[in-house]
Amino acid sequence: MQRSLLFVFMLCLAGRLAGQGVEKQYDHYTTASGLSHQIVTGVAQDSAGYVWVATASGLNRFDGSRFIQFHSNHDSASLAAEALFGLSWLDRHRLAVYTAGLHIVDTRTGSTRNVFVPYHDPQYQYKFNMIQDVMGDENGDLYILSRSGFYHYDAGYRLVSRFDFYPEDQVAFTHFFFGRDIFVLDAQRFLVTTVDGMYIYDKKKRQLSKMTAADCPELAGFLQYPNVYYSFFQPAPGVFLVHQESTPLITYIDIPRKKKTVSRLSFTPIKTDIHYRSKLVRISDTHFYITNHTAGFYQVHVDPLTGSVHMFLDPSFRAYQCTGMMIDQDRHLWVATNKGLFRKNDVKARVELAEIPASLQEQFPNIWLDDIQVAGNDIIAAARGDGGLLVFDRKTLAFKQQLVPQQPVPNSAHFRALAAAGPGTLIAASARLIFTYDTRTRKMKPLVPPGWTVGDWANDLHRDRKGNIWIGARINYRYDPVNKTFREIQHHSRLLSVPSAIAEDTSGHIWMSGHGIARYNTKADSF
Repeated sequence: MQRSLLFVFMLCLAGRLAGQGVEKQYDHYTTASGLSHQIVTGVAQDSAGYVWVATASGLNRFDGSRFIQFHSNHDSASLAAEALFGLSWLDRHRLAVYTAGLHIVDTRTGSTRNVFVPYHDPQYQYKFNMIQDVMGDENGDLYILSRSGFYHYDAGYRLVSRFDFYPEDQVAFTHFFFGRDIFVLDAQRFLVTTVDGMYIYDKKKRQLSKMTAADCPELAGFLQYPNVYYSFFQPAPGVFLVHQESTPLITYIDIPRKKKTVSRLSFTPIKTDIHYRSKLVRISDTHFYITNHTAGFYQVHVDPLTGSVHMFLDPSFRAYQCTGMMIDQDRHLWVATNKGLFRKNDVKARVELAEIPASLQEQFPNIWLDDIQVAGNDIIAAARGDGGLLVFDRKTLAFKQQLVPQQPVPNSAHFRALAAAGPGTLIAASARLIFTYDTRTRKMKPLVPPGWTVGDWANDLHRDRKGNIWIGARINYRYDPVNKTFREIQHHSRLLSVPSAIAEDTSGHIWMSGHGIARYNTKADSF
Protein backbone atom coordinates (compact mmCIF):
# COMPACT_ATOMS: atom_id res chain seq x y z
CA MET A 1 0.00 0.00 0.00
CA GLN A 2 1.14 3.56 -0.53
CA ARG A 3 2.34 4.90 2.77
CA SER A 4 0.48 8.16 2.07
CA LEU A 5 -2.71 6.32 2.91
CA LEU A 6 -3.09 6.60 6.64
CA PHE A 7 -5.71 4.04 7.47
CA VAL A 8 -9.24 2.98 6.77
CA PHE A 9 -11.69 3.94 9.47
CA MET A 10 -15.17 2.48 9.56
CA LEU A 11 -17.90 5.11 9.44
CA CYS A 12 -21.48 3.90 9.52
CA LEU A 13 -22.76 7.05 7.87
CA ALA A 14 -24.65 5.76 4.85
CA GLY A 15 -26.31 9.13 4.40
CA ARG A 16 -22.97 10.66 3.46
CA LEU A 17 -22.61 8.41 0.40
CA ALA A 18 -24.93 10.35 -1.87
CA GLY A 19 -23.06 11.82 -4.79
CA GLN A 20 -19.80 10.00 -4.12
CA GLY A 21 -17.95 8.52 -7.10
CA VAL A 22 -17.53 4.92 -8.13
CA GLU A 23 -14.16 4.70 -6.37
CA LYS A 24 -15.90 5.30 -3.02
CA GLN A 25 -18.01 2.16 -3.27
CA TYR A 26 -16.08 -0.21 -5.55
CA ASP A 27 -12.72 -1.94 -5.60
CA HIS A 28 -11.10 -1.06 -8.93
CA TYR A 29 -8.84 -3.57 -10.68
CA THR A 30 -6.60 -2.42 -13.54
CA THR A 31 -3.30 -3.41 -15.14
CA ALA A 32 -1.67 -2.02 -12.00
CA SER A 33 -3.55 -4.75 -10.08
CA GLY A 34 -2.34 -7.47 -12.46
CA LEU A 35 -5.05 -7.42 -15.16
CA SER A 36 -3.69 -8.09 -18.64
CA HIS A 37 -5.55 -5.11 -20.15
CA GLN A 38 -7.69 -2.18 -19.04
CA ILE A 39 -10.50 -3.02 -21.49
CA VAL A 40 -12.57 -5.77 -19.87
CA THR A 41 -15.12 -7.54 -22.09
CA GLY A 42 -16.59 -10.17 -19.77
CA VAL A 43 -16.62 -11.46 -16.20
CA ALA A 44 -17.81 -14.79 -14.72
CA GLN A 45 -17.33 -16.78 -11.50
CA ASP A 46 -16.87 -20.54 -11.36
CA SER A 47 -18.17 -22.96 -8.73
CA ALA A 48 -14.86 -22.83 -6.82
CA GLY A 49 -15.13 -19.06 -6.46
CA TYR A 50 -12.52 -18.01 -9.03
CA VAL A 51 -13.43 -14.95 -11.09
CA TRP A 52 -12.64 -15.17 -14.81
CA VAL A 53 -12.06 -11.95 -16.72
CA ALA A 54 -11.92 -11.54 -20.50
CA THR A 55 -9.96 -8.55 -21.79
CA ALA A 56 -8.73 -7.02 -25.02
CA SER A 57 -5.44 -8.81 -24.40
CA GLY A 58 -5.88 -12.21 -22.79
CA LEU A 59 -7.87 -14.12 -20.18
CA ASN A 60 -7.43 -13.63 -16.43
CA ARG A 61 -8.34 -15.68 -13.35
CA PHE A 62 -8.68 -13.89 -10.01
CA ASP A 63 -8.47 -15.72 -6.67
CA GLY A 64 -9.33 -12.70 -4.53
CA SER A 65 -5.70 -11.68 -4.14
CA ARG A 66 -3.99 -11.83 -7.52
CA PHE A 67 -4.62 -12.31 -11.22
CA ILE A 68 -3.24 -15.19 -13.26
CA GLN A 69 -3.01 -14.35 -16.95
CA PHE A 70 -3.60 -16.71 -19.88
CA HIS A 71 -2.44 -15.76 -23.36
CA SER A 72 -2.23 -17.10 -26.88
CA ASN A 73 0.99 -19.05 -27.44
CA HIS A 74 2.37 -21.99 -29.41
CA ASP A 75 0.18 -24.47 -27.50
CA SER A 76 -2.74 -25.46 -29.73
CA ALA A 77 -5.01 -25.52 -26.66
CA SER A 78 -4.20 -21.92 -25.71
CA LEU A 79 -6.31 -18.94 -26.71
CA ALA A 80 -6.63 -18.66 -30.48
CA ALA A 81 -6.17 -14.88 -30.27
CA GLU A 82 -5.46 -12.24 -27.64
CA ALA A 83 -8.54 -10.07 -28.23
CA LEU A 84 -11.51 -11.54 -26.35
CA PHE A 85 -15.11 -10.46 -26.95
CA GLY A 86 -16.95 -12.02 -24.02
CA LEU A 87 -17.67 -14.99 -21.73
CA SER A 88 -20.63 -17.28 -21.09
CA TRP A 89 -21.29 -20.61 -19.40
CA LEU A 90 -21.99 -23.71 -21.50
CA ASP A 91 -22.81 -25.74 -18.41
CA ARG A 92 -21.78 -25.84 -14.75
CA HIS A 93 -18.06 -26.19 -15.46
CA ARG A 94 -17.37 -25.28 -19.10
CA LEU A 95 -16.69 -21.60 -19.69
CA ALA A 96 -16.89 -20.31 -23.27
CA VAL A 97 -14.49 -17.53 -24.26
CA TYR A 98 -15.34 -15.61 -27.44
CA THR A 99 -12.41 -14.78 -29.68
CA ALA A 100 -11.30 -15.76 -33.20
CA GLY A 101 -12.85 -19.16 -32.58
CA LEU A 102 -14.43 -20.54 -29.43
CA HIS A 103 -12.05 -21.20 -26.52
CA ILE A 104 -13.45 -23.54 -23.85
CA VAL A 105 -12.09 -23.80 -20.30
CA ASP A 106 -13.15 -26.67 -18.06
CA THR A 107 -12.91 -24.85 -14.74
CA ARG A 108 -13.13 -28.10 -12.80
CA THR A 109 -10.11 -29.77 -14.45
CA GLY A 110 -8.26 -26.78 -15.90
CA SER A 111 -8.24 -28.34 -19.37
CA THR A 112 -8.76 -26.13 -22.41
CA ARG A 113 -9.61 -26.61 -26.06
CA ASN A 114 -10.54 -24.57 -29.13
CA VAL A 115 -13.48 -25.09 -31.47
CA PHE A 116 -13.20 -23.62 -34.95
CA VAL A 117 -15.81 -23.37 -37.68
CA PRO A 118 -14.00 -24.98 -40.61
CA TYR A 119 -13.64 -23.39 -44.03
CA HIS A 120 -11.84 -24.87 -47.02
CA ASP A 121 -9.73 -21.75 -47.64
CA PRO A 122 -7.61 -21.01 -44.55
CA GLN A 123 -7.13 -17.43 -45.75
CA TYR A 124 -10.77 -16.66 -44.94
CA GLN A 125 -11.45 -19.07 -42.08
CA TYR A 126 -11.17 -16.24 -39.53
CA LYS A 127 -14.32 -14.67 -41.03
CA PHE A 128 -16.31 -17.73 -39.96
CA ASN A 129 -14.95 -17.65 -36.41
CA MET A 130 -15.83 -14.21 -35.10
CA ILE A 131 -18.03 -15.48 -32.26
CA GLN A 132 -21.16 -13.52 -31.33
CA ASP A 133 -22.97 -15.91 -28.97
CA VAL A 134 -22.94 -19.55 -27.88
CA MET A 135 -25.27 -21.91 -26.02
CA GLY A 136 -24.80 -25.32 -24.46
CA ASP A 137 -27.46 -27.83 -23.47
CA GLU A 138 -27.91 -30.73 -21.08
CA ASN A 139 -26.57 -33.17 -23.70
CA GLY A 140 -23.27 -31.32 -23.98
CA ASP A 141 -24.02 -29.97 -27.46
CA LEU A 142 -22.79 -26.53 -28.57
CA TYR A 143 -24.69 -23.98 -30.61
CA ILE A 144 -22.43 -21.27 -32.03
CA LEU A 145 -23.60 -18.03 -33.60
CA SER A 146 -20.91 -16.13 -35.46
CA ARG A 147 -20.73 -13.30 -37.94
CA SER A 148 -20.95 -15.84 -40.73
CA GLY A 149 -23.81 -18.13 -39.63
CA PHE A 150 -25.09 -20.69 -37.13
CA TYR A 151 -23.29 -23.97 -36.24
CA HIS A 152 -24.30 -26.96 -34.13
CA TYR A 153 -21.66 -29.24 -32.57
CA ASP A 154 -22.42 -32.43 -30.67
CA ALA A 155 -20.91 -33.39 -27.31
CA GLY A 156 -17.89 -34.84 -29.11
CA TYR A 157 -17.23 -31.47 -30.76
CA ARG A 158 -18.27 -32.75 -34.17
CA LEU A 159 -20.03 -30.31 -36.50
CA VAL A 160 -23.50 -31.78 -37.13
CA SER A 161 -25.35 -28.81 -38.63
CA ARG A 162 -24.08 -25.82 -40.55
CA PHE A 163 -25.76 -22.65 -41.81
CA ASP A 164 -23.59 -20.18 -43.74
CA PHE A 165 -25.43 -16.95 -44.47
CA TYR A 166 -22.98 -15.64 -47.05
CA PRO A 167 -22.65 -17.54 -50.35
CA GLU A 168 -19.29 -18.75 -51.55
CA ASP A 169 -18.88 -15.98 -54.13
CA GLN A 170 -19.18 -13.27 -51.44
CA VAL A 171 -16.72 -14.66 -48.91
CA ALA A 172 -13.63 -12.90 -50.24
CA PHE A 173 -14.98 -9.33 -50.36
CA THR A 174 -18.01 -9.11 -48.02
CA HIS A 175 -17.86 -7.81 -44.47
CA PHE A 176 -19.56 -10.51 -42.40
CA PHE A 177 -22.07 -9.58 -39.74
CA PHE A 178 -24.91 -12.08 -39.59
CA GLY A 179 -25.46 -13.17 -36.00
CA ARG A 180 -26.43 -11.17 -32.91
CA ASP A 181 -27.94 -13.30 -30.09
CA ILE A 182 -29.28 -16.76 -29.23
CA PHE A 183 -32.29 -17.14 -26.90
CA VAL A 184 -34.10 -20.18 -25.51
CA LEU A 185 -37.69 -20.49 -26.73
CA ASP A 186 -38.34 -23.90 -25.22
CA ALA A 187 -36.58 -27.21 -24.63
CA GLN A 188 -36.47 -27.90 -28.38
CA ARG A 189 -35.97 -24.52 -30.04
CA PHE A 190 -33.76 -21.42 -30.05
CA LEU A 191 -34.62 -17.93 -31.22
CA VAL A 192 -31.72 -16.44 -33.19
CA THR A 193 -31.64 -12.71 -33.91
CA THR A 194 -29.64 -11.65 -36.96
CA VAL A 195 -29.18 -8.79 -39.44
CA ASP A 196 -31.54 -10.77 -41.68
CA GLY A 197 -34.32 -10.94 -39.11
CA MET A 198 -35.42 -13.59 -36.61
CA TYR A 199 -34.67 -17.29 -37.10
CA ILE A 200 -35.74 -20.47 -35.30
CA TYR A 201 -33.33 -23.35 -34.76
CA ASP A 202 -34.92 -26.74 -34.14
CA LYS A 203 -32.45 -28.92 -32.23
CA LYS A 204 -34.19 -32.17 -33.14
CA LYS A 205 -34.44 -31.37 -36.86
CA ARG A 206 -31.04 -29.62 -36.79
CA GLN A 207 -32.50 -26.94 -38.99
CA LEU A 208 -32.31 -23.12 -38.97
CA SER A 209 -35.18 -21.34 -40.70
CA LYS A 210 -36.73 -17.89 -40.88
CA MET A 211 -39.26 -17.38 -38.10
CA THR A 212 -42.97 -17.11 -38.92
CA ALA A 213 -45.86 -15.89 -36.78
CA ALA A 214 -46.99 -19.48 -36.30
CA ASP A 215 -43.64 -20.46 -34.79
CA CYS A 216 -44.28 -18.27 -31.74
CA PRO A 217 -47.45 -16.15 -31.70
CA GLU A 218 -46.27 -14.21 -28.63
CA LEU A 219 -43.31 -12.85 -30.63
CA ALA A 220 -45.16 -12.40 -33.91
CA GLY A 221 -45.48 -8.66 -33.38
CA PHE A 222 -41.72 -8.25 -33.64
CA LEU A 223 -41.15 -9.92 -37.01
CA GLN A 224 -40.36 -6.54 -38.58
CA TYR A 225 -36.99 -6.74 -36.84
CA PRO A 226 -34.45 -5.41 -37.75
CA ASN A 227 -36.24 -2.92 -40.06
CA VAL A 228 -37.96 -1.85 -36.86
CA TYR A 229 -35.19 -2.27 -34.31
CA TYR A 230 -35.92 -4.13 -31.09
CA SER A 231 -33.53 -5.08 -28.29
CA PHE A 232 -34.27 -8.56 -26.91
CA PHE A 233 -33.32 -9.59 -23.36
CA GLN A 234 -34.00 -12.92 -21.68
CA PRO A 235 -34.60 -13.04 -17.89
CA ALA A 236 -35.41 -16.79 -18.03
CA PRO A 237 -35.99 -19.50 -20.68
CA GLY A 238 -39.09 -18.62 -22.67
CA VAL A 239 -39.32 -15.18 -21.05
CA PHE A 240 -38.37 -11.95 -22.83
CA LEU A 241 -38.07 -8.22 -22.32
CA VAL A 242 -38.30 -6.43 -25.68
CA HIS A 243 -37.57 -2.73 -26.06
CA GLN A 244 -38.52 -0.83 -29.19
CA GLU A 245 -35.76 1.55 -30.24
CA SER A 246 -36.14 5.25 -29.37
CA THR A 247 -39.47 4.72 -27.58
CA PRO A 248 -40.48 4.40 -23.92
CA LEU A 249 -42.15 1.05 -24.67
CA ILE A 250 -40.88 -2.21 -23.21
CA THR A 251 -42.77 -5.51 -23.52
CA TYR A 252 -42.72 -8.40 -21.07
CA ILE A 253 -43.42 -11.78 -22.71
CA ASP A 254 -43.81 -15.09 -20.86
CA ILE A 255 -44.27 -17.75 -23.55
CA PRO A 256 -45.06 -20.73 -21.22
CA ARG A 257 -47.78 -18.66 -19.52
CA LYS A 258 -48.85 -17.02 -22.82
CA LYS A 259 -48.57 -13.64 -21.11
CA LYS A 260 -47.72 -10.33 -22.77
CA THR A 261 -47.60 -6.92 -21.06
CA VAL A 262 -46.52 -3.57 -22.51
CA SER A 263 -45.09 -1.01 -20.06
CA ARG A 264 -44.31 2.65 -20.66
CA LEU A 265 -41.03 3.73 -19.09
CA SER A 266 -40.70 7.02 -17.25
CA PHE A 267 -38.19 8.19 -19.88
CA THR A 268 -37.48 7.60 -23.58
CA PRO A 269 -34.10 5.95 -24.24
CA ILE A 270 -32.41 7.26 -27.36
CA LYS A 271 -30.78 5.00 -29.95
CA THR A 272 -27.41 5.05 -28.19
CA ASP A 273 -28.94 4.11 -24.80
CA ILE A 274 -30.28 0.60 -25.51
CA HIS A 275 -28.92 -1.19 -28.56
CA TYR A 276 -26.92 -4.23 -29.65
CA ARG A 277 -24.18 -3.85 -26.99
CA SER A 278 -26.74 -3.80 -24.16
CA LYS A 279 -26.82 -6.93 -22.00
CA LEU A 280 -29.12 -8.16 -19.26
CA VAL A 281 -27.86 -9.48 -15.92
CA ARG A 282 -30.23 -11.37 -13.63
CA ILE A 283 -30.13 -10.58 -9.93
CA SER A 284 -33.38 -12.27 -8.86
CA ASP A 285 -36.79 -13.12 -10.31
CA THR A 286 -37.71 -9.45 -10.13
CA HIS A 287 -34.45 -7.48 -10.21
CA PHE A 288 -32.14 -7.12 -13.25
CA TYR A 289 -29.49 -4.86 -14.73
CA ILE A 290 -29.32 -3.81 -18.38
CA THR A 291 -26.10 -2.20 -19.59
CA ASN A 292 -26.39 1.03 -21.54
CA HIS A 293 -25.14 0.83 -25.12
CA THR A 294 -22.55 3.55 -24.53
CA ALA A 295 -22.10 4.22 -20.78
CA GLY A 296 -23.50 3.07 -17.45
CA PHE A 297 -26.36 0.67 -16.78
CA TYR A 298 -30.02 0.53 -15.80
CA GLN A 299 -31.69 -1.09 -12.83
CA VAL A 300 -34.80 -2.98 -13.91
CA HIS A 301 -37.65 -4.24 -11.73
CA VAL A 302 -40.18 -6.70 -13.15
CA ASP A 303 -43.41 -7.90 -11.56
CA PRO A 304 -43.77 -11.49 -12.91
CA LEU A 305 -47.44 -11.59 -11.95
CA THR A 306 -48.49 -8.50 -13.88
CA GLY A 307 -45.55 -8.22 -16.29
CA SER A 308 -45.08 -4.52 -15.47
CA VAL A 309 -41.56 -3.20 -15.91
CA HIS A 310 -39.85 -0.24 -14.20
CA MET A 311 -36.40 0.90 -15.25
CA PHE A 312 -34.10 3.73 -14.17
CA LEU A 313 -30.52 4.71 -14.93
CA ASP A 314 -28.03 3.97 -12.16
CA PRO A 315 -25.79 7.07 -11.89
CA SER A 316 -22.68 5.20 -10.73
CA PHE A 317 -21.00 4.39 -14.05
CA ARG A 318 -21.86 7.27 -16.37
CA ALA A 319 -18.15 7.69 -17.20
CA TYR A 320 -17.67 4.02 -18.16
CA GLN A 321 -18.80 1.76 -20.97
CA CYS A 322 -20.10 -1.31 -19.14
CA THR A 323 -19.33 -4.44 -21.14
CA GLY A 324 -20.50 -7.05 -18.65
CA MET A 325 -21.83 -7.53 -15.13
CA MET A 326 -22.07 -10.32 -12.58
CA ILE A 327 -23.32 -11.03 -9.07
CA ASP A 328 -20.82 -13.27 -7.26
CA GLN A 329 -21.41 -15.97 -4.66
CA ASP A 330 -21.19 -13.38 -1.87
CA ARG A 331 -23.80 -11.20 -3.62
CA HIS A 332 -21.27 -8.55 -4.66
CA LEU A 333 -21.79 -6.78 -7.98
CA TRP A 334 -18.93 -6.88 -10.51
CA VAL A 335 -18.86 -4.50 -13.47
CA ALA A 336 -16.61 -5.00 -16.50
CA THR A 337 -15.77 -1.71 -18.20
CA ASN A 338 -13.49 -0.10 -20.75
CA LYS A 339 -11.45 1.24 -17.84
CA GLY A 340 -10.91 -1.87 -15.75
CA LEU A 341 -12.94 -4.19 -13.54
CA PHE A 342 -15.00 -3.02 -10.55
CA ARG A 343 -16.28 -4.96 -7.54
CA LYS A 344 -18.94 -3.45 -5.26
CA ASN A 345 -17.54 -3.25 -1.76
CA ASP A 346 -20.27 -2.59 0.81
CA VAL A 347 -17.62 -2.02 3.48
CA LYS A 348 -15.66 0.41 1.33
CA ALA A 349 -18.82 2.42 0.90
CA ARG A 350 -18.48 3.22 4.61
CA VAL A 351 -14.76 3.90 4.55
CA GLU A 352 -12.96 7.23 4.47
CA LEU A 353 -9.25 7.76 3.92
CA ALA A 354 -6.90 10.19 5.62
CA GLU A 355 -3.33 10.92 4.63
CA ILE A 356 -0.14 11.41 6.59
CA PRO A 357 0.82 15.06 5.98
CA ALA A 358 3.33 15.48 3.15
CA SER A 359 5.73 17.35 5.46
CA LEU A 360 5.95 14.28 7.75
CA GLN A 361 6.43 11.97 4.80
CA GLU A 362 9.37 14.09 3.67
CA GLN A 363 10.87 14.32 7.14
CA PHE A 364 10.36 10.61 7.91
CA PRO A 365 10.65 8.79 4.55
CA ASN A 366 10.13 5.35 6.13
CA ILE A 367 7.02 6.30 8.07
CA TRP A 368 4.11 3.83 8.04
CA LEU A 369 1.40 2.95 10.50
CA ASP A 370 1.20 -0.18 12.59
CA ASP A 371 -1.79 0.32 14.93
CA ILE A 372 -4.62 2.72 15.79
CA GLN A 373 -6.82 3.41 18.79
CA VAL A 374 -9.85 5.67 19.22
CA ALA A 375 -10.05 7.86 22.32
CA GLY A 376 -12.75 10.49 22.70
CA ASN A 377 -12.59 12.81 19.69
CA ASP A 378 -9.13 11.58 18.68
CA ILE A 379 -7.75 8.77 16.58
CA ILE A 380 -4.22 7.90 17.69
CA ALA A 381 -1.95 6.08 15.23
CA ALA A 382 1.34 4.35 16.03
CA ALA A 383 3.90 5.27 13.36
CA ARG A 384 7.03 3.35 12.56
CA GLY A 385 10.06 5.03 11.00
CA ASP A 386 10.45 7.27 14.09
CA GLY A 387 7.12 8.90 13.26
CA GLY A 388 5.88 8.91 16.87
CA LEU A 389 2.18 8.99 17.68
CA LEU A 390 -0.03 10.80 15.17
CA VAL A 391 -3.31 12.33 16.34
CA PHE A 392 -6.26 12.81 13.95
CA ASP A 393 -9.73 14.21 14.44
CA ARG A 394 -12.23 11.37 14.76
CA LYS A 395 -15.01 13.15 12.85
CA THR A 396 -13.13 14.93 10.07
CA LEU A 397 -9.95 12.77 9.95
CA ALA A 398 -7.96 16.01 9.87
CA PHE A 399 -4.40 15.71 11.17
CA LYS A 400 -3.97 17.38 14.57
CA GLN A 401 -0.57 16.66 16.07
CA GLN A 402 2.58 14.54 16.06
CA LEU A 403 3.81 13.39 19.48
CA VAL A 404 7.33 12.11 20.17
CA PRO A 405 8.91 11.05 23.48
CA GLN A 406 11.03 13.61 25.26
CA GLN A 407 13.73 11.15 26.33
CA PRO A 408 16.76 11.13 24.00
CA VAL A 409 16.69 7.36 23.47
CA PRO A 410 17.33 6.14 19.90
CA ASN A 411 14.28 4.59 18.21
CA SER A 412 11.97 5.55 21.06
CA ALA A 413 9.70 7.30 18.51
CA HIS A 414 9.48 4.14 16.36
CA PHE A 415 6.06 2.98 17.57
CA ARG A 416 4.71 -0.51 16.91
CA ALA A 417 1.56 -1.04 19.01
CA LEU A 418 -1.20 0.56 21.06
CA ALA A 419 -3.67 -0.85 23.60
CA ALA A 420 -6.38 0.68 25.77
CA ALA A 421 -5.47 0.40 29.45
CA GLY A 422 -8.57 1.96 30.95
CA PRO A 423 -10.51 5.24 30.83
CA GLY A 424 -8.27 7.98 29.46
CA THR A 425 -5.14 5.83 29.19
CA LEU A 426 -3.37 3.96 26.41
CA ILE A 427 -0.25 1.83 26.47
CA ALA A 428 2.12 2.63 23.59
CA ALA A 429 5.03 0.36 22.68
CA SER A 430 8.04 1.68 20.75
CA ALA A 431 11.22 0.05 19.51
CA ARG A 432 12.98 0.92 22.76
CA LEU A 433 10.49 1.92 25.45
CA ILE A 434 6.93 1.44 26.66
CA PHE A 435 4.82 4.47 27.54
CA THR A 436 1.51 5.36 29.07
CA TYR A 437 -0.43 7.93 27.04
CA ASP A 438 -2.97 10.24 28.68
CA THR A 439 -5.72 10.78 26.08
CA ARG A 440 -6.88 14.01 27.74
CA THR A 441 -3.52 15.78 28.06
CA ARG A 442 -1.81 13.95 25.17
CA LYS A 443 1.23 13.38 27.36
CA MET A 444 3.45 10.30 27.41
CA LYS A 445 5.31 8.85 30.39
CA PRO A 446 7.74 5.90 30.38
CA LEU A 447 6.42 2.63 31.76
CA VAL A 448 9.40 0.42 32.62
CA PRO A 449 8.74 -3.30 33.29
CA PRO A 450 11.09 -5.17 35.64
CA GLY A 451 14.13 -6.54 33.88
CA TRP A 452 13.78 -4.14 30.95
CA THR A 453 17.14 -3.22 29.40
CA VAL A 454 18.26 -0.52 26.98
CA GLY A 455 18.26 -2.94 24.04
CA ASP A 456 14.75 -4.32 24.64
CA TRP A 457 11.74 -3.56 22.47
CA ALA A 458 8.09 -4.60 22.19
CA ASN A 459 6.45 -5.90 19.00
CA ASP A 460 2.81 -6.15 20.04
CA LEU A 461 0.32 -5.35 22.77
CA HIS A 462 -2.96 -7.12 23.50
CA ARG A 463 -5.70 -6.27 26.00
CA ASP A 464 -7.39 -9.46 27.22
CA ARG A 465 -10.98 -9.88 28.38
CA LYS A 466 -9.95 -9.23 32.00
CA GLY A 467 -8.39 -5.89 31.13
CA ASN A 468 -4.77 -7.05 31.42
CA ILE A 469 -2.25 -5.86 28.82
CA TRP A 470 0.01 -8.55 27.33
CA ILE A 471 3.35 -7.20 26.12
CA GLY A 472 5.35 -9.17 23.56
CA ALA A 473 9.02 -8.39 24.24
CA ARG A 474 12.34 -10.11 25.06
CA ILE A 475 10.55 -11.09 28.24
CA ASN A 476 6.78 -11.31 27.84
CA TYR A 477 4.78 -9.39 30.41
CA ARG A 478 1.22 -9.31 31.65
CA TYR A 479 0.48 -5.84 32.97
CA ASP A 480 -2.37 -5.06 35.36
CA PRO A 481 -3.26 -1.40 34.68
CA VAL A 482 -5.45 -1.16 37.80
CA ASN A 483 -2.77 -2.25 40.26
CA LYS A 484 0.06 -1.13 37.97
CA THR A 485 1.89 -4.41 38.39
CA PHE A 486 3.80 -6.61 35.96
CA ARG A 487 4.09 -10.37 35.77
CA GLU A 488 6.89 -11.88 33.71
CA ILE A 489 5.89 -14.62 31.22
CA GLN A 490 8.90 -16.47 29.88
CA HIS A 491 9.01 -17.38 26.17
CA HIS A 492 8.23 -20.76 24.79
CA SER A 493 11.68 -22.02 23.83
CA ARG A 494 10.77 -22.68 20.19
CA LEU A 495 9.35 -19.22 19.43
CA LEU A 496 13.00 -18.07 19.23
CA SER A 497 12.16 -14.36 18.96
CA VAL A 498 10.16 -11.49 20.38
CA PRO A 499 6.51 -12.38 19.54
CA SER A 500 5.34 -10.54 16.44
CA ALA A 501 1.63 -10.84 17.29
CA ILE A 502 -0.53 -11.71 20.30
CA ALA A 503 -4.20 -12.75 20.30
CA GLU A 504 -6.74 -14.33 22.65
CA ASP A 505 -9.03 -17.26 21.84
CA THR A 506 -12.61 -17.81 22.99
CA SER A 507 -11.42 -19.77 26.03
CA GLY A 508 -9.25 -16.91 27.27
CA HIS A 509 -5.93 -18.51 26.29
CA ILE A 510 -3.22 -16.35 24.73
CA TRP A 511 -1.59 -17.16 21.39
CA MET A 512 1.77 -15.78 20.31
CA SER A 513 3.45 -15.96 16.92
CA GLY A 514 7.17 -15.67 16.26
CA HIS A 515 9.21 -18.39 14.60
CA GLY A 516 6.15 -20.57 15.02
CA ILE A 517 2.93 -20.32 17.04
CA ALA A 518 2.52 -21.07 20.74
CA ARG A 519 -0.51 -21.07 23.04
CA TYR A 520 -0.22 -19.90 26.63
CA ASN A 521 -2.77 -21.70 28.79
CA THR A 522 -3.98 -19.01 31.21
CA LYS A 523 -5.55 -21.58 33.54
CA ALA A 524 -2.36 -23.67 33.84
CA ASP A 525 -0.08 -20.61 33.52
CA SER A 526 2.14 -22.39 31.02
CA PHE A 527 2.71 -22.80 27.27
